[in-house]
Amino acid sequence: MLCNNDECGSAFVAQVVAVRFVLRGLKPNPNLHLPVGKWREAANDDAPPPPPPANDGTIDMFAVTS
Repeated sequence: MLCNNDECGSAFVAQVVAVRFVLRGLKPNPNLHLPVGKWREAANDDAPPPPPPANDGTIDMFAVTS
């Protein structure tokens, strides 16, 4: 692959790898061994954001105490 900026000129290699099955085919290849994963539901963009980490803003490890 080449960078689409002509002034850059970078060239690199990209790779696509099958990691697991989501749905097995009707004509499986006996020489192919991939784990079977679960189908993931689409992300719920309407869900509320997760809560902040428990220590967010409550601990200052560089605070000077006397």
